[in-house]
Amino acid sequence: MTDGIARMTDIALQEHKRVLTIVFCDLAGSVEMTSQFGAERVKDVLKAYRSSVSLIVRDAGGHVARMLGDGILCYFGYPAAREDDAARAVGAALAAITAVHRIDLDGKPLAVRIGIATGEVIIEAAEAPASDTPPVIGNAVNLAARLQALAGPDGMLVDDATRRLAVQWYAFEHRGLADLKGLGPVDVFALARPRAQGRHISQSPLVGRTVELAALRRAWDDARLGKGGTVLISGEPGIGKSRLSREVGEWARGAGAAIIRLAGMQAASDQELRPIRNLLAKAAKAARPGQLFALDPALQGLIDPEAPEGEFESGPARRLRLFDAIWKGLARLAEARPCLVVVEDAQWLDPSTSALVAYVAARIATRAALAVVTARREYFPEWVLAPHVIKLAPRRLGSAETEEIVRAILGARPEAEVKAVAGLAQGVPFFAEELAKEVRDRGPGALTAPLPLTLQSVLLGRLERLGQTSHVAQVAACFGLEFRHDDLAAVIGADETHLAQELRLLMEAEVILPRPVQSGARYAFRHVLLRDAAYNMILTPQRKDLHRAIATLLESRRDKVTDDRPELVAWHRERAGELGTASRFWLVAGQRAVARGAVTEAVAHFKAGLAALSAEPPTEAAKRLAFDLNLNLGPALMAREGYASAEAARVFAAARTQLQYASSSLDQIQVLLGLFNVHFSGGHLKHALAVAQQADGVLRDAYGGYPVLLGQTLCAMGRFPSAKAHLERALALYDPAIDRRSGMFARADLVATSFLAKTEFALGNVEGCAALTEKAAELAAEHRHPIAIAIANVGRMFLALETGQLEKAKSFADTAHAHAMDSGLEDYRIWVSFYRAALSLGSDPAGAIARMDTLLHDPATARNRTFRAGHLALLGASKASVGDLKGALAALDEGVATAFATGATEALPALFRLRARANQAAKRREAAHRDIRKALRLATAQQNRVECLRAAALLAKLTEGTPAAVEARVRLKEVVAQFPAGGTRLPDLVRARKIVSDTDHPPCACGH
Repeated sequence: MTDGIARMTDIALQEHKRVLTIVFCDLAGSVEMTSQFGAERVKDVLKAYRSSVSLIVRDAGGHVARMLGDGILCYFGYPAAREDDAARAVGAALAAITAVHRIDLDGKPLAVRIGIATGEVIIEAAEAPASDTPPVIGNAVNLAARLQALAGPDGMLVDDATRRLAVQWYAFEHRGLADLKGLGPVDVFALARPRAQGRHISQSPLVGRTVELAALRRAWDDARLGKGGTVLISGEPGIGKSRLSREVGEWARGAGAAIIRLAGMQAASDQELRPIRNLLAKAAKAARPGQLFALDPALQGLIDPEAPEGEFESGPARRLRLFDAIWKGLARLAEARPCLVVVEDAQWLDPSTSALVAYVAARIATRAALAVVTARREYFPEWVLAPHVIKLAPRRLGSAETEEIVRAILGARPEAEVKAVAGLAQGVPFFAEELAKEVRDRGPGALTAPLPLTLQSVLLGRLERLGQTSHVAQVAACFGLEFRHDDLAAVIGADETHLAQELRLLMEAEVILPRPVQSGARYAFRHVLLRDAAYNMILTPQRKDLHRAIATLLESRRDKVTDDRPELVAWHRERAGELGTASRFWLVAGQRAVARGAVTEAVAHFKAGLAALSAEPPTEAAKRLAFDLNLNLGPALMAREGYASAEAARVFAAARTQLQYASSSLDQIQVLLGLFNVHFSGGHLKHALAVAQQADGVLRDAYGGYPVLLGQTLCAMGRFPSAKAHLERALALYDPAIDRRSGMFARADLVATSFLAKTEFALGNVEGCAALTEKAAELAAEHRHPIAIAIANVGRMFLALETGQLEKAKSFADTAHAHAMDSGLEDYRIWVSFYRAALSLGSDPAGAIARMDTLLHDPATARNRTFRAGHLALLGASKASVGDLKGALAALDEGVATAFATGATEALPALFRLRARANQAAKRREAAHRDIRKALRLATAQQNRVECLRAAALLAKLTEGTPAAVEARVRLKEVVAQFPAGGTRLPDLVRARKIVSDTDHPPCACGH
């Protein structure tokens, strides 16, 4: 494998993707010139034209790719990308127009037409071994040619991508839309003028830089008082170094200070004193003749090509004289008014200019001048160590700060878009701005599209400077954001020493950083966009080969990678184009995520498997795999979105149409389980009961049946004796094999035990309920699934609440809530939050009821209707307890209507009993009597002894002093007799026994 990958990586170095700025230059009127003057005379003119343009292009860092007649094709960004490729292409084109205009034919100056376009292209292998110019494929080539044809003599037209990349150096005019052949409508721009300040102008607020601004303000205030200094602002690209230097510039401009700006250029880093020459040339154009050099003629040799050779010393002596002359000029300037010297991109200064900066930094402390130097972190010259030099290193911004930048650009866009952009920017202000502009201009889909060209130019330039080492970054990028040293070595096939050197270079260039791990070496890209840029340089065929090699490596390892993180193998197999294999690993990854309670991740894995499979031919094996993925996706969706999830319903409906791919009755039960939960939670208990009966029948032959669903449904319908019989049978028949295949997040034995506990309570067996509740807790602890633990603790909370143990109930509710939050199951989170709010009624009545109201009207609660009637009963009771009788009656009325509509009639006795109490408090005596008799009648029909007890006790109270009182007390006595003797766990039973005892043995006249 190693040899094959090594050969493949050699190809990748020759053939790859990159962003290029393409320049097409054509001599205007060449056909007419040849007809008028003849080929022999025009030949010499063409030679001069080609030579002039070629020299300008090469000086600007471009590459002359082809000369076809009078046409010249140039690349900027090849063989090495630079961050200002587009700007240098525009500058070269502008210089070419001027230079060619100086060439004339019989007194008539020549003119050119130039088109410039920027975009992603494929660099192919060179056509011949001797060729150093490979062919390029991409729309940018065609677009540049079409723009050149549109341009007039001495004209230059550029596309929008070039304009966006060069706008910080040049101003452009929009020339409208041009319908270009084969390309459609394209925005066309013409050059208006160079900008005075060739730096990125931010449109966002300056945030998160309070410390840096304070230090710069102190330094500037000291400089104005004659205590000068130097500030070095260093950091990664895009962190905001230039933005800080511009802030100082605004202060200086407001104070009437002199401002001198120098800038290093990557393309001119080997040209001696280029920034100084540019500065002096610009000053010479603005000065009166002779004024500029009146103080020291030594400077004239820097810009005057006519200065006689040998007039000045050469070598170190000459350089020292130049430095001294420049320093004296700066010192005189600072005597007249404060002076600010800004040096941008110092890492790209030529050695002589860098030495000049050191010369000035060593002498500036006693002058009314401040030098502000910005540079990448790798720039650390000796002068920085001087005590008077202030060193600032802006940090990455926090989430809130980054979101503020994004929000300023996006305006009133959804907050989700703001957070998505900020998350991708990872605290780098320039990245945040450019990504936000892309989303603003192109919509949220821009976040999943290729990187904006403005970012690609910065990031590719950073990678290209690494030379061959950038290929290591490309291969590492195929692993993702993080990678292991030994994995990378295995795939690349490099020896350890060589790879260690390459990785060290990547760390020094701040492309990657080491990750602390217990064993082995692990690295991560410093920024996700750096990883994306490196990844996007690789052509698709090479990417597939690399991902295939990585997947094979991971599968061959025996350190649990495949077992513990199958999603890694799935991700690589998918990108290798092996979609069927990837889908199988996505299925395993989703199942592992469900097992550890990570339902959100599980949903993503199952969906990824289905998405990959959708691109495969519909073979029988693929259909079977799709069936398995749907069976597992449905329960995971329920866990995340609630049992009544509409998406889960659609998934199970799809699985039902694929039942022919069910290999056994256990596969069928999975589909029926899903449909059951949709119906049960949605409040369609008749449909749920029908599915439960079908499920029991499907497994009757092989497993004796599957009665747990029948017991669960009958319990909710208030048919407690039947529910008890089915639930006891479910526990007797329980087979873990069914659970292992069901994909559900709560085991059938836990569900049966929990509902049986509830059933036993209703039937009056409080002690049996308590034992079953603890049994459910033991099963949940054994299962160790967050949802199982939440279910068990909800059961404990109910029992504690019903038996008057409020502190215990609160504790159980808190535990259930914590595990529901861990699992991501929305239903349980909301339900438990509702009960937690109810339990805080004693300490915060108004707040508790407000929270209960809010939670009850949450969309997730509204979808799950089966238990809604019981929740409304608790809300009504809570409102009545604080005197809000109108609100209480409204909640209870809604509860009664919900119970009848859903079939969840278990809650009806409690609803009518609570409504009777509220009506009594509202002085609606007749309504109270009607409701309490309904409650007693329904509870009796359900054999719900606890509700019979409560209703009979309230009826006895309501009929006190009336002819019906004796009958009511007799009824209460009959209900009490149905409970086992000695039970004291239920407070209602203790109170009812006292009422019966007082009735049987009334006090005598003496009080005994």
